[in-house]
Formats: sequence, structure tokens, C-alpha cells
Amino acid sequence: GSLSGVDDEADIDAALTRRDLWGSLSGVSPINAAVDAHYTAMVAGEKFAQLRQVLLTKVKARRGKLATKVRNFEERMAMSDESELPRQQADLIMANVHLYEERAKELVVEDWYNPGSTLAIPIDPFKGPVDTAQALYKKSQKLKRSAAAIVPLKEEAQAELDYLLQIEVSVEQAESCAGVMDLRMMEDVRDELIAAGYMRKSAALLLLE
Repeated sequence: GSLSGVDDEADIDAALTRRDLWGSLSGVSPINAAVDAHYTAMVAGEKFAQLRQVLLTKVKARRGKLATKVRNFEERMAMSDESELPRQQADLIMANVHLYEERAKELVVEDWYNPGSTLAIPIDPFKGPVDTAQALYKKSQKLKRSAAAIVPLKEEAQAELDYLLQIEVSVEQAESCAGVMDLRMMEDVRDELIAAGYMRKSAALLLLE
């Protein structure tokens, strides 16, 4: 039969789902089934590519910020490793208080930690050697506490960084979409990132559903 009276593409598609190309009883012809499958795969491929790009952009941006945070933590930990120096200076001052000359701005002592050498330790002339040593002990303890506080923060940031790197690698390796299942996999990654708080379910992402 003819398709007269059908004016637009949507109506043509509807008509072709009701009869095959040979005018037989209603149903979907093998040709139409192939067209539908091709269209479905094409749409899935487009959504896959768009979603893959969104995920990579989000993950890389977050990973970059975390990498900076981890480096900052490592730098602060390296500084806190110097906590031994003020403690050593304090020990040397207390062991050589008898050598201090009143109002002197430094105390020259034999350096136990570098045998055969001497060390000139700055002294606050208004505080004297004992109070200067106490201030150095406090500085050493503060640096140690700072290091202790930074360690778990650095470990947490590093674990998050490692997790995002795994996500990034898996998404990058999925370079093409072989079908709807590949799109579902990419959507699962998106949903995981949304649930973990790395992404918001924005209007742009809703369009990809």
C-alpha cells in the first residue's frame, strides 16, 4: 500500500513500524530492525563520547588540585623533620650554660652532633640562655605536633589521588563505544563520582541520560 497522507518523517517511521517494506502484515521488517539498531548504537556512541569527555575533565581537574595538596603536605612534613635541630641546640645550651657571658648574643659550644666542630647558637640577651633553650624546646615540640597532624591528612589525600588516578585510567582506556553496555559502564562511573561527591548531577549530565 502507499504511504500517502503521511507528511513528515516521524509519521513515515511510525508507518514503517506497522508494516514491512513489502506491504505484509504489521510488524518490524529486518531492514527496519537493522536501521533501529544502527541508530541506537550511533546515539549510544555519541553519548558515550560526550560523557567520557565530561568525566575526564572533572577527574583531571580534581586530581590536579589533590596533587598540589599532597605536595604541600610533603613540603610541610619536610620542614617539620627539622624539629631535631632546635632540640639539639637547646640541649647544647643547657649543657653549656656556665660558658655564657651575660648579655651575649650567642653561645659558642662544642657541637656534639658534629664531632670536632663548634657551633655558635644565637641567644636572646634579654631572655638569657635558659629561657632561650626553653623556647627552642617548645619550637621543636610544635614542629613534631605539626608533623603528626599532617601525616594522616597527607595519607588521606594520597589515597583519594590514587583512587581518581584509577578512575582516570579506566575512562581513558575506554576509547570507543561498542554498544549500549559500554555506555552503561561509563554511566556507572559517572554515578559513582556523583555519589562520592566529586560531581553534581547538573543539567548537562541529565541531557546525557
